[in-house]
Amino acid sequence: MRVAKKKKRRRYPPALAREAEERMNAIIGAGPTPPTTRDLYLPFVATAPDPVAAFYAHLKSDQRQQRTSLTACPCLEAAAAWKAQDLATHGYWSHRASTGEMPNGTARRHGCRLPATYTDDGNYVECLVAGSADAGVMFEALATSPSHRVHLLGLNEFFAQQHHMGVALYELPGSEFRWYWAVYIAVIE
Repeated sequence: MRVAKKKKRRRYPPALAREAEERMNAIIGAGPTPPTTRDLYLPFVATAPDPVAAFYAHLKSDQRQQRTSLTACPCLEAAAAWKAQDLATHGYWSHRASTGEMPNGTARRHGCRLPATYTDDGNYVECLVAGSADAGVMFEALATSPSHRVHLLGLNEFFAQQHHMGVALYELPGSEFRWYWAVYIAVIE
């Protein structure tokens, strides 16, 4: 029978531990309960994940995704950011913007070179969802929506050729949905 050896805790020389503790205390303060031994303790700082980055990760890695690749596109990101803010600040819910513009036109206005077959008065590029900052929840809402899943996951020949994407989230506390997402996926020439 094998007996596992107990690992020895690495101890730093007292002078080094004291110096490190003093530096940390100068930066963050002594903390609520300073250690009673000379072990060196460093704080762990966790930050909240970026919901837009999390949505991109879902979009690219979901097993239902039919596209072989997806690349973030600055002009689609700008169009999505504008649309998410427009929805929140003007209090409407529609693919037609408060200005009357449709999503293909919005993408073009933000510098996207869409195919000529993408008419300005159409929507071949935009999915909208709202109500949560949780990227997983919002992604799944679109991925299970019959009218959005085909575009989001590239489930037909037309949408499968769209390999450029832009995702944006706009938060407006006190508004109807608070969190407004716009997802733009398109062919950029």
